[in-house]
Amino acid sequence: MAGAGLAGCQNLDTFIGTNDDDKLDAGLSFAASQTYPPTIILGNRPHAFAKGNRPLFKSMRIAGPDGYSNPEQASQTKMATKVILSMAGGWLVNTDAASTFGVDLRNLSFVGSGSKASVITQGAGAGTTYCLHMSNISSTGLLSVLGTQASKLLITAATFDGGCWEINNCYNGAFHLGGSDNNLWTDGMLLDSGVAFNTAGNAAGQYHLWCDYLDKTYIGPLYVTCEGSWNGVRISGPGYNAVLAMLELSGSMAHELRVGTRPSHALGQTSWSRAGNLPLTIAGLHMGKPLLVVLSSKVLDVLVIDGGQYDRVGAETVPYVNSVGGSVRIRDLSVGSRGGIWTSPPRVHAVSAVVDDSVTRV
Repeated sequence: MAGAGLAGCQNLDTFIGTNDDDKLDAGLSFAASQTYPPTIILGNRPHAFAKGNRPLFKSMRIAGPDGYSNPEQASQTKMATKVILSMAGGWLVNTDAASTFGVDLRNLSFVGSGSKASVITQGAGAGTTYCLHMSNISSTGLLSVLGTQASKLLITAATFDGGCWEINNCYNGAFHLGGSDNNLWTDGMLLDSGVAFNTAGNAAGQYHLWCDYLDKTYIGPLYVTCEGSWNGVRISGPGYNAVLAMLELSGSMAHELRVGTRPSHALGQTSWSRAGNLPLTIAGLHMGKPLLVVLSSKVLDVLVIDGGQYDRVGAETVPYVNSVGGSVRIRDLSVGSRGGIWTSPPRVHAVSAVVDDSVTRV
C-alpha cells in the first residue's frame, strides 16, 4: 500500500491543487468517475483538511502508507501519515438515501483541530453504509469518530479490523452506531478520552461507544478506559426483538476506571434484546456505585457475563451488577484485590439472575 505505483492506487499529490482540500476533491472526483475507482493514497507527511461533508460514493477508498501512527504523542512526528481535520462536521458524510457500498479507509491517523470534526457522519434521510471497511485507524482531538451524539452512523455488513486502532481524546462520545450484521474491531481497539476533553465538550455522562439498535453484530476485544464523567459502552435497542437481535461483545472487553471522583459504568442501556458471552475485565478507583447497570423493563432481555474479572477498588458491598429489569446470567467470575481482600464473592443485585458460586446474589 505504501507506493504510488501500486496497481489500483493513485497518490494524492499527483492531483492538481493549491492545498490538500483541492487535491482531495480532485482525487475523489476522478475516482468516482472511474468504472474501477482507484484507492487515493495519502503521502508520508501531514495533511490539513478544512473542508468537510464530502459525500461517500460507491467504492470510495482512501488509505495512508503502511505503518502504525500514534497521534496522541505530543510531538506527532515519526508517523506514517497525519490527517488534520479542522472543519465543523464530518470529513466524509453519508448522504445517499439508498445504501452506499464498499467504502474503505485504511492506515489513517486523524488529529482534530478545534474539537469540531468527525471522520464520517450520517446525513439527514441517508441510508446505510454497506460493507464499510476500516482498518488501522487512530485519532486524537476529534469531536467524534463515527456518527455524533445527535445522529448515529448506519452501517450494515461493516468490518473494522487491523491491530492498530487507538482512539483517544474525543470531545464527545467517539462512536454512535446503528445497523446490523457487522464484525467490528475483530483485532481489538484501545478507546480512551481524558477528563479535560469530556469537560470541554460538555460530554458529562456520555459513552465512548453507543450501540444504538446495532443488531446481529460481533464486537471484538476492546480496552475501554473511563476517567471522570466518561462512561464505557451504551447499548440501546428494541426489546421486542428478543433473542433474534443479538449484540455480542466477545473476545474480552476490558473496562478500566481510572482516577476520578465518581465511578463510570461499563455498560448502560435503556433496553436491549440479548447480549451473549460478555467477558469483562474491570478495574478502577473511587468506585461508589455498580460498574454494570442494566436498565430494562423486558423480562426476556438477557445479559450474559462469562469469565469476567472484577478488581475490588472500594467497598465490598458495592455490587458488580445492579439490574432493575431483564435477566442476568453470570458465571466463572474471577476477582482481583488491589483495593482490598474479598471476604465473600462480589455481589449481584438483579430482579432475575442465574449465577454460579463465583458471585453472591443479593
